[in-house]
Amino acid sequence: MPPPQKKLKTTHPTADQDQNRGGFKAPAIPLPRLSTLRAAFERERKRVKLSTLPLDVLGEISNHLHPRDLLNLTLTCKRVAQFLLNPHQEYIWRNARLRTPGMPELPSFMNERAFARLLYSRRCNHCGEDNALNVRWTWFARYCSECLPKARYDGKSAYDRYYTSCAYLRDNENLQKLVNVINPSKCNDTFTRQGNYVQRRQLDQFLQEWHATETEEERRELLKQQKRLVRRRVKHAELCQLWSQTTGALERRKANRLAKLDVNVRR
Repeated sequence: MPPPQKKLKTTHPTADQDQNRGGFKAPAIPLPRLSTLRAAFERERKRVKLSTLPLDVLGEISNHLHPRDLLNLTLTCKRVAQFLLNPHQEYIWRNARLRTPGMPELPSFMNERAFARLLYSRRCNHCGEDNALNVRWTWFARYCSECLPKARYDGKSAYDRYYTSCAYLRDNENLQKLVNVINPSKCNDTFTRQGNYVQRRQLDQFLQEWHATETEEERRELLKQQKRLVRRRVKHAELCQLWSQTTGALERRKANRLAKLDVNVRR
């Protein structure tokens, strides 16, 4: 079998060679004048930027926005985020909630910013990524698919964590009355099978507060507050879920239509 022949090197003709052969030479693009560049720089310098607005003007503008717009505004720059996330500006978020028709009442265990983030943001409460579609209303939290298993106890783990921590709790208190349980399997005994989930943060916080108590009166008061909190969570979770299925669904469809119109206009 003869050896393969080497390919001959070829060079592409230049523009001058193409012109000599009957081709054409691309015209040179003229550079903008110096006066034109100076005018463009001057217009950019005089343009009013959001990060340079006075705080009173920024507060007046923010006081007329929707809660979703306030959340988007906190992502623009660090100065605006520090202003809107300041606890002294809580009234801005409260006014936005009151102006929004059909929005549920603020739960007593959440602040205005956290409640707006729960309803309108898609950020995961565990990792912070903007892909949290798994909303757990009874836990008042959003989790992405990767963080959801890390943020919960299954039925068996919750049973071991709770009933082995204190003999008094094991003998006198029912865990279902002290934490919010998600029970998709609908079994009779909640903590004998896997698939009945408890929020890890809620259970750990309660046990931490329980072990921090010193007197019997403090323990009774903690149990009373915890049971009241669980009932409030169930009540507000039903309202939030109803809002998500009715008013929230309409707002999401409207926001999607506006986003598509904006993309078409930019094109």
